[in-house]
Amino acid sequence: MWQRRRIGIVAVAWVMTWAGLSQPAAGLDPNSSDPRAILKAALDAQVAARSTSRLKMSIQDRSGARERLLSVWSKRADVARKTLILIEQPAELRNTGFLSVDYRANERSDEQWLYMPKLHRVSRVPSSGKSDAFVGSDFSISDLAGPDPDAFDVKLTSASVKVGDEDCWLIEATPRDEASRDEIGYSRSEIWVSKSKTALIQLKATLADGKRTKYFKASDLRNEGGLWTPHRLQMRTLEGTNVISETIIDLISVDNAASDVVDADFTQQRLERGA
Repeated sequence: MWQRRRIGIVAVAWVMTWAGLSQPAAGLDPNSSDPRAILKAALDAQVAARSTSRLKMSIQDRSGARERLLSVWSKRADVARKTLILIEQPAELRNTGFLSVDYRANERSDEQWLYMPKLHRVSRVPSSGKSDAFVGSDFSISDLAGPDPDAFDVKLTSASVKVGDEDCWLIEATPRDEASRDEIGYSRSEIWVSKSKTALIQLKATLADGKRTKYFKASDLRNEGGLWTPHRLQMRTLEGTNVISETIIDLISVDNAASDVVDADFTQQRLERGA
């Protein structure tokens, strides 16, 4: 299992690193009532062995509307899951990048790195900065890393609930300690996992300040090379009942069997080279 911190917004951690979302996990009974087993099953197959994709990110908030075009590389191996995200457009953000290495071994700390071209410097993301927004979107840096069900108290709220036509498990997750809560930025999450696809398709998360809520939805799931892949991802941030911002990610292209993806694509040197 992918083990370590961050389930806060479980979904989005998966989202940006997803070229594919999830394939049915062998041995997972649709009648299962074990929330930890359900989450781990969804995580186990969340990323293709080697994948590339291009995404359009559309942001709407009080300052107006803007777009980002992103390229994503991912690789899953026995030692770690690796993800590289580079911004292609707009010009003022071109080559801004994010690198995440999520180690399987508990004794090894995961690594997240940011490259800001204007500073010409790669910086490791500290725990205190992981709840910060990623390039002005509704997604935080913590959302881009990998979640760990073992770091949270989880319970099955409902064994069968509908999201559209999907029959889902509904799971509640809360951080086990204040350090995890502060790092993620969320105090409580409700997670909807599709039974037929073993895929997370909806999430509601309460921010640590207790004043705002985030809503996430994955839609237009298609089977891409054996992986259920969402072609649209939506994240909204609400203050009370008022939507204060929204980010939509549309999948432009995906290759879930990208044989040219290698370990050299997930280094600080590659991060500095940009798009």
